[in-house]
Amino acid sequence: MQRLLSKLAPFQAQIERTLRPCARMVRSDAPPLPWRSQIGPAGHPYLPIDRDYPRSRTSQRPQLLLAQVNFAEVPALPGFPARGILQVFISDEFEVRGARRNLWGMNERDKTDQSDFRVIYHANVDTDPSNLYGPDDFDFLPAFGFAGDVGHCVGFALGQEPVSDADASFAARYDPALVRLVLYDRAARAEYMRLFAEHGDKTQLGGYHYSSNGIDPRPLEWTRDGRSELLLQIDGCSEISFGDLGSANFFILRDDLKRRDFSRVLYHWDCT
Repeated sequence: MQRLLSKLAPFQAQIERTLRPCARMVRSDAPPLPWRSQIGPAGHPYLPIDRDYPRSRTSQRPQLLLAQVNFAEVPALPGFPARGILQVFISDEFEVRGARRNLWGMNERDKTDQSDFRVIYHANVDTDPSNLYGPDDFDFLPAFGFAGDVGHCVGFALGQEPVSDADASFAARYDPALVRLVLYDRAARAEYMRLFAEHGDKTQLGGYHYSSNGIDPRPLEWTRDGRSELLLQIDGCSEISFGDLGSANFFILRDDLKRRDFSRVLYHWDCT
């Protein structure tokens, strides 16, 4: 971590103790291949011919590919897979369960309910095109709005970041004087926030989540003793801006991540 120069300097060691590795996504001009990491529908998703395309369980409308991560392309992150493909699909429907606003597949009552979003993990990656859906096999997809209009392949930059002030453990991990500086001193806060911008925007795997509203959406049992991990975060103010420029946070319990069980991922759409 860079040397701190402001009022935060006396707390350098304390801040460094909270550092957590992350892999920031950076745009790549690599040609799209079905198994390549991508944000949004760049080309077409990885889909073996013996699998069905994910649809909303509420409406049966096909879902939108938000992100696809080939872990063979990702720098090593503790606890994360070293291979396999992770895919996140979300709904783009405006009215779901009577809510007349687009929550991009999030169920406000149960944020682990994957009826209108889906997290899929392919442990084994098949790169034989004859075993995969091709680009002409996705003509059934509707014209998606917002995020559906953009997409590109991505690479990854390994970084590290201190605990964010949106994390439930923030105040407990710092001296009260440091908490006050980060929250209320303009210059100190600006320097602290720059620690999160060393590797581009906040679209990433691992690390700490960002919230434009300063909240931690996880229930207490998920935040206690570091039981959960930020699986994926999509920064809605980046090149894949969608919705009202918030962020999409996907959390997973560390025990589930260890088992490669992605059936209970918690999804929070943090609108501005």
